[in-house]
Amino acid sequence: MIHRLCVIGVGMIGGSIALELARRGFCHEIVGYDRDIHALELACRREVIHRSEARLKDAIDGADALLVAVPVGAMRQVWQELLECGLRCDAAIKFLMDVGSVKQSVIADIRQVFGEVPSWYVPAHPIAGIEHNGVEHAQQDLFVGKRVILTPVESTSSEAVKTASRLWEALGAYPESMSAVRHDKMLAASSHLPHVIAYGLLYALDSIDEPEVWARFSGGGLRDFTRVCATDPTMWRDICVSNRLPILDVLRVFETSLSQMREAMEASNADDLQRILYRAHQARNRLVGAQTDQSQAS
Repeated sequence: MIHRLCVIGVGMIGGSIALELARRGFCHEIVGYDRDIHALELACRREVIHRSEARLKDAIDGADALLVAVPVGAMRQVWQELLECGLRCDAAIKFLMDVGSVKQSVIADIRQVFGEVPSWYVPAHPIAGIEHNGVEHAQQDLFVGKRVILTPVESTSSEAVKTASRLWEALGAYPESMSAVRHDKMLAASSHLPHVIAYGLLYALDSIDEPEVWARFSGGGLRDFTRVCATDPTMWRDICVSNRLPILDVLRVFETSLSQMREAMEASNADDLQRILYRAHQARNRLVGAQTDQSQAS
């Protein structure tokens, strides 16, 4: 159990973690810090956190664990501010964990700021979330049955990983470890590329004549496909920049597949088009099957 947890970034993810940890009794006290004072006030009113602090130094004072839930592009600044607040590599804390969806760049930033990767630092990424931002959308049971990827480095202590894992298990999640390189490659394909495609599609549609016409006559398929575009564009800008090389790799594969479909249509080659569509259909069935098996296992 954690005596005092400091949550830096009280948004939807950070708020959901805090809300559940408090409800499940895993933390004796949860202190929130956010640059958005209105978010802190709302978090207190909703009892997502026990109390808030307007200064980071006061928020981390006496905390035995820290959770950083800010956008990937803002994490380097957080590392710098924590260092300026007196946090050192030999600090007597159980862990500091971030929940960003890109790991290599975040690890590189903390290494550069602190001079090394502290033994108490545990990089993490919960594969959970919704398209809405803000602590007003923090919800219970968000992580139940979900997987959480931990990407500890060589200097990360096994005790810090164990304590962080117990936190996720207390939320009903399933933590597992892998390298940051593998994580970034895998998420580039399974999460980042779909977001890029959805944003690109709406960008293209908004550029054609009479965009209000296609918007009015679009069906549920377009709405469902582009649901992820309701998320914060700034967050996805940061992800695309931070994980650009793996994303570009899978984007080239996608562009090749798209070209094959276009060439089949241009040639009126029904056989090739059927082959491509059927292979995609089978891949969709495997995806749903894998997710169903995971849900049943949980």
